[in-house]
Amino acid sequence: MVERIGILLAVHSHASVSVPLALSDVAAQVVEKRRADAVQSGIELAFHNESDVPLVSGDPYQLEHAVACLVDNAIKFTPTGGRVEVQVSRDYDKATEKETVCLTVSDTGIGIPEAELERIFTGFYQVDGSTTRRYGGLGLGLTVAQAVVTKHRGRIEANSQPGGGSKFAISLPALSPEGENDVREQNGEGDDNLYNIMVVDDEEYITMILQGALETLPNCRITAVADGQEALVAFKKRAFDLLITDYKMPHLDGMTLATHVRRLYPQTAIIILTAYSDDMLREQARRLSIRHILDKPVEFSEIRHVAAEALEQTEINDEEER
Repeated sequence: MVERIGILLAVHSHASVSVPLALSDVAAQVVEKRRADAVQSGIELAFHNESDVPLVSGDPYQLEHAVACLVDNAIKFTPTGGRVEVQVSRDYDKATEKETVCLTVSDTGIGIPEAELERIFTGFYQVDGSTTRRYGGLGLGLTVAQAVVTKHRGRIEANSQPGGGSKFAISLPALSPEGENDVREQNGEGDDNLYNIMVVDDEEYITMILQGALETLPNCRITAVADGQEALVAFKKRAFDLLITDYKMPHLDGMTLATHVRRLYPQTAIIILTAYSDDMLREQARRLSIRHILDKPVEFSEIRHVAAEALEQTEINDEEER
């Protein structure tokens, strides 16, 4: 677990870049680094790459960590004599009618019950107690992978059945030849019409996960801090359109922070995240006109939906004032 949190913090602190790259190169590097682990476990580790696979736009450091998380889990949950295969191929997204690059990690391991597949990307998820005792926990590995893939505007899916192995697939938008020269222009701060979102949680790996989910929203700039007091200092310097804060934090809890923010900027939308929801908390939120209290762990789709809804309401309120 400590190792996975370290990876999340490393990805979070690493300055994000976006460059044209071959996902096959990233995958091949991960496979070579993990080959000794596979041999030691008595597992065959194979890599296949189709020809003429287009490039993607991304951060090689972050994508390497995402692929490594999938390969590490595959090796970990595959018994001696099993096989793990990594493959990179070109694909087509019918929904967007655009070409994609697909990376799959397949194994002949213990598998996951179908009913559990929707929960596996939640931090610290485990199938059952016997699996924990025998193999150890999944930790934050799949959470890391999902955060990185979402940040790259991609998709990650899992297919599995108990005793039948697992297959994880990462799909990223392919980079068109014309777009390769424009990638670096997309790394700037952008114009002044962006929504500004403040994310606050004393658990830094959670701010990483939230950033990964929120950065897929259009026209948004995210600022993440790990302390309520630090967030308040930032609010005293400038306005933010949306505050997403943990409730239980040292020094300055989320509700106290929300109270200060409401006095400074009455129109700022506020979302409270908590594992301790009760009637008293909801009454406090009602008095501060806080519409959204989300229970941890929060799904990526839920936080994106609620954040988008809150920003839309903020825009409506601003127009009514004008």
